[in-house]
Amino acid sequence: MNLHHLADFLRGDFAPNDLLNEIDAEVSEYRAAFRKRGSSRPIFVTEDTLQFLLGRQEIKRLCSLFLQGILDEWQLQYIVNAIDLSSSFIIQDEKVRDAVFQLADPEVNLPLNTTNVAALCEGL
Repeated sequence: MNLHHLADFLRGDFAPNDLLNEIDAEVSEYRAAFRKRGSSRPIFVTEDTLQFLLGRQEIKRLCSLFLQGILDEWQLQYIVNAIDLSSSFIIQDEKVRDAVFQLADPEVNLPLNTTNVAALCEGL
Protein backbone atom coordinates (compact mmCIF):
# COMPACT_ATOMS: atom_id res chain seq x y z
CA MET A 1 0.00 0.00 0.00
CA ASN A 2 1.29 3.39 -0.91
CA LEU A 3 1.09 5.62 2.17
CA HIS A 4 0.48 8.75 0.11
CA HIS A 5 -2.59 7.07 -1.35
CA LEU A 6 -3.70 6.04 2.12
CA ALA A 7 -3.29 9.59 3.45
CA ASP A 8 -5.20 10.95 0.44
CA PHE A 9 -7.91 8.34 1.03
CA LEU A 10 -8.23 9.35 4.68
CA ARG A 11 -8.57 13.01 3.61
CA GLY A 12 -11.22 12.05 1.06
CA ASP A 13 -8.97 12.88 -1.91
CA PHE A 14 -8.52 9.28 -3.12
CA ALA A 15 -11.59 7.19 -3.94
CA PRO A 16 -12.23 4.14 -1.74
CA ASN A 17 -12.46 1.85 -4.77
CA ASP A 18 -9.07 3.04 -6.00
CA LEU A 19 -7.44 2.22 -2.66
CA LEU A 20 -9.27 -1.11 -2.41
CA ASN A 21 -8.12 -2.09 -5.91
CA GLU A 22 -4.56 -1.20 -4.90
CA ILE A 23 -4.60 -3.34 -1.75
CA ASP A 24 -6.79 -6.23 -2.94
CA ALA A 25 -4.00 -8.79 -3.32
CA GLU A 26 -2.36 -7.63 -0.10
CA VAL A 27 -5.58 -8.03 1.89
CA SER A 28 -6.11 -11.49 0.37
CA GLU A 29 -2.66 -12.58 1.52
CA TYR A 30 -3.23 -11.00 4.94
CA ARG A 31 -6.54 -12.83 5.32
CA ALA A 32 -5.06 -16.15 4.21
CA ALA A 33 -2.37 -15.83 6.90
CA PHE A 34 -5.09 -15.90 9.57
CA ARG A 35 -6.00 -19.43 8.52
CA LYS A 36 -2.48 -20.68 9.25
CA ARG A 37 -1.93 -21.14 12.95
CA GLY A 38 1.16 -19.30 14.17
CA SER A 39 1.86 -17.54 10.88
CA SER A 40 2.85 -13.90 10.63
CA ARG A 41 0.41 -11.49 9.02
CA PRO A 42 2.03 -9.44 6.27
CA ILE A 43 1.41 -5.72 5.89
CA PHE A 44 2.89 -4.28 2.68
CA VAL A 45 3.64 -0.57 2.94
CA THR A 46 5.53 1.78 0.67
CA GLU A 47 6.93 4.37 3.08
CA ASP A 48 8.04 7.81 2.00
CA THR A 49 8.68 11.13 3.67
CA LEU A 50 5.01 11.64 4.39
CA GLN A 51 4.03 12.82 7.88
CA PHE A 52 0.29 12.60 8.44
CA LEU A 53 -1.61 13.53 11.59
CA LEU A 54 -4.24 10.88 12.23
CA GLY A 55 -7.17 12.27 14.18
CA ARG A 56 -10.77 11.57 15.03
CA GLN A 57 -12.07 12.58 11.59
CA GLU A 58 -9.90 10.00 9.83
CA ILE A 59 -10.95 7.22 12.21
CA LYS A 60 -14.58 8.26 11.81
CA ARG A 61 -14.15 8.10 8.02
CA LEU A 62 -12.85 4.52 8.28
CA CYS A 63 -15.70 3.57 10.61
CA SER A 64 -18.26 5.20 8.32
CA LEU A 65 -16.96 3.37 5.25
CA PHE A 66 -17.12 0.09 7.18
CA LEU A 67 -20.66 0.81 8.40
CA GLN A 68 -21.73 1.65 4.82
CA GLY A 69 -20.35 -1.69 3.62
CA ILE A 70 -17.66 -0.07 1.47
CA LEU A 71 -14.86 -1.57 3.60
CA ASP A 72 -15.11 -5.10 4.92
CA GLU A 73 -13.60 -6.18 8.23
CA TRP A 74 -10.40 -7.47 6.59
CA GLN A 75 -9.81 -4.29 4.62
CA LEU A 76 -10.46 -2.14 7.70
CA GLN A 77 -8.14 -4.23 9.84
CA TYR A 78 -5.40 -4.20 7.19
CA ILE A 79 -5.58 -0.41 6.75
CA VAL A 80 -5.53 0.26 10.49
CA ASN A 81 -2.60 -2.11 10.99
CA ALA A 82 -0.69 -0.31 8.24
CA ILE A 83 -1.35 2.98 10.03
CA ASP A 84 -0.31 1.52 13.37
CA LEU A 85 2.95 0.05 12.05
CA SER A 86 3.99 3.07 9.99
CA SER A 87 6.22 5.79 11.35
CA SER A 88 4.61 8.18 8.85
CA PHE A 89 1.39 8.49 10.83
CA ILE A 90 1.34 10.65 13.95
CA ILE A 91 -1.53 9.70 16.24
CA GLN A 92 -3.34 12.82 17.47
CA ASP A 93 -4.05 11.70 21.05
CA GLU A 94 -4.76 8.76 23.35
CA LYS A 95 -8.42 8.51 22.29
CA VAL A 96 -7.35 8.05 18.67
CA ARG A 97 -4.55 5.66 19.69
CA ASP A 98 -7.12 3.56 21.58
CA ALA A 99 -9.40 3.48 18.52
CA VAL A 100 -6.50 2.32 16.33
CA PHE A 101 -5.68 -0.37 18.90
CA GLN A 102 -9.31 -1.55 19.03
CA LEU A 103 -9.64 -1.74 15.24
CA ALA A 104 -6.22 -3.26 14.56
CA ASP A 105 -6.67 -6.53 16.43
CA PRO A 106 -10.21 -7.89 16.70
CA GLU A 107 -8.85 -11.23 17.94
CA VAL A 108 -7.71 -9.50 21.14
CA ASN A 109 -10.32 -6.73 21.23
CA LEU A 110 -13.95 -6.69 20.23
CA PRO A 111 -14.93 -8.27 16.88
CA LEU A 112 -15.26 -5.89 13.95
CA ASN A 113 -19.00 -5.73 13.42
CA THR A 114 -21.42 -2.87 12.90
CA THR A 115 -22.43 -2.66 16.57
CA ASN A 116 -18.87 -2.46 17.90
CA VAL A 117 -17.55 -0.15 15.19
CA ALA A 118 -20.52 2.21 15.55
CA ALA A 119 -19.99 2.37 19.33
CA LEU A 120 -16.27 3.02 18.89
CA CYS A 121 -16.98 5.81 16.39
CA GLU A 122 -19.58 7.41 18.66
CA GLY A 123 -17.07 7.44 21.50
CA LEU A 124 -14.61 9.60 19.57
